[in-house]
Amino acid sequence: MFAHAALDSKGPTSNTGQIDDPAPPRRVLLKTAKINVTVDGVSQLATVLFDEGSDRSFISAKFAQTLRASPNYVETLNLKSFSNPRTGFRTIPRTTVHLQHRDGTKSAIDLLMVDVISEGLDNNVTYDIRNLHHIRRLPLAHPPSTDLTMDIDILIGVDRYWDYITGVVRQGNPVAVSSLFGYLLSGPIYTHRRRTRHNNAHTFHIASVKSTDIEMDNRIATYWDLETIGIKDTIAPNIPKPCSDEQYKTYTEHSLTTEDGRYTAKLPWKPDHPILPTNFKLAEIRTRNMLKIYCLLIYFPYMME
Repeated sequence: MFAHAALDSKGPTSNTGQIDDPAPPRRVLLKTAKINVTVDGVSQLATVLFDEGSDRSFISAKFAQTLRASPNYVETLNLKSFSNPRTGFRTIPRTTVHLQHRDGTKSAIDLLMVDVISEGLDNNVTYDIRNLHHIRRLPLAHPPSTDLTMDIDILIGVDRYWDYITGVVRQGNPVAVSSLFGYLLSGPIYTHRRRTRHNNAHTFHIASVKSTDIEMDNRIATYWDLETIGIKDTIAPNIPKPCSDEQYKTYTEHSLTTEDGRYTAKLPWKPDHPILPTNFKLAEIRTRNMLKIYCLLIYFPYMME
């Protein structure tokens, strides 16, 4: 579905064999917000990531359990990420929660429930960002704190992203974008505080999803079963399939007839079906059209230019 990676470039290697990084890289902010989330009267403060690189929105199973959010639908999706680029269809439960806006109003959002979104990310939203002139007086969606790390509880993808973005942009480093929850910050931060040397890479992705709805799995398997759409051999449905010669003999005896030197073939899985209409008229019309085009090309060769 989506995957992100913010990987630092490697510098020259020292004599000890370790990477020599004279200056740790600049801090980078993601579009995160602290939002009150409510489900049936239960309210919790969530760390929400706004991500334009994801086409769907998600909630971690741990946070959904804290809210006592129950699934109300099940979807079958193909999840892909850097850690698992192969095709993998999963049945994923979906739930509905309510997000509280800055003005106190609430809006509902459908979220897919996954095991993990991201855990242990560096918290770069610290108090020193208030010294940046272009965001000094802005109401931030993610207030500064002294927390060292943060876990992403909810990820809002492009399916709902623009429902919450109001469009005002304050250019700078980081860039500030207005939303219904306050200003979202993203991009590098040019302050005196840098990221630590020992934590210079982050990767987060949707983890493998375990299906919790066996009945839905069975329904999906049944949907793709050819028998459910009428393509079923009714000549001998309960007998193991014979060899190809025996199958041909059975087919010719039950589904193949001759009339006026022409063969008439039936569908073996649909007895007593009406005779299919002939395509003679359609073939005749197409042939006549081709002859007309052929004649035009002979008498008017310049049409080929």
